[in-house]
Amino acid sequence: MRCPTLSELPPPPPGKTGWPWTEESPQLPDTMPDGRPWPRISIVTPSYNQGQFIEETIPSVLLQGYPNLEYIVIDGGSTDNSVDIIPEYERWLACWVSGTDKGQANAINKGRMLSKGEIITYLNSDDTLQADAVSRAVASLQQHPEADFVFGLCNLMNSAGKVFMTLHPPPFNITQLAFGNCFCQQTVFFRRRVLDGIGMLGVNFHFVFDYEFWPRAGLQGLAFVKIPQPPLANFR
Repeated sequence: MRCPTLSELPPPPPGKTGWPWTEESPQLPDTMPDGRPWPRISIVTPSYNQGQFIEETIPSVLLQGYPNLEYIVIDGGSTDNSVDIIPEYERWLACWVSGTDKGQANAINKGRMLSKGEIITYLNSDDTLQADAVSRAVASLQQHPEADFVFGLCNLMNSAGKVFMTLHPPPFNITQLAFGNCFCQQTVFFRRRVLDGIGMLGVNFHFVFDYEFWPRAGLQGLAFVKIPQPPLANFR
């Protein structure tokens, strides 16, 4: 699916301005400069009772201006207004489901199994992508065919969406993971071949499933490439 334009999406809530409410990424041409089609990118959003935030998350994905996006939302059976908000964007979603699951990692795995993209990421329902994040990630993967993962800088924001800090992760080094998670998942994009090589997220790691995923990739010798400024995402 080609990403919609701002005018196609539902209007923002009253008083909301800026990205991604009243601003959008430029629309990319239908093909890459060499005439080839853009690689499909699949983005999975797991969600549970995040209605106060998901209405910002979804437009931040849909307004990337990318010509070949597959967006999947896996809701864990929310009892708030999430299941009223998500259908407003249904026409631009590859699919969405709402029902009980075995936790966040299980929800992400469900979305990944439904996905068909050559490039994959997931974005939690209280976080947002920055404008042009997808095109920058795809460009980096194109420039670095040896890279399995790309990642970048990430803003930290509060519940109101105000940015108060930017995290500058170091280049990936598996030994650094012994001292803590050194980069933000919100900025990580990877090739589908990663799943073929190391499998899905560990569903028993309910709070550190991505932190477990990185060293598993590093131990297999998979390559991580850092994308420089500006930040790719916002972490609430």
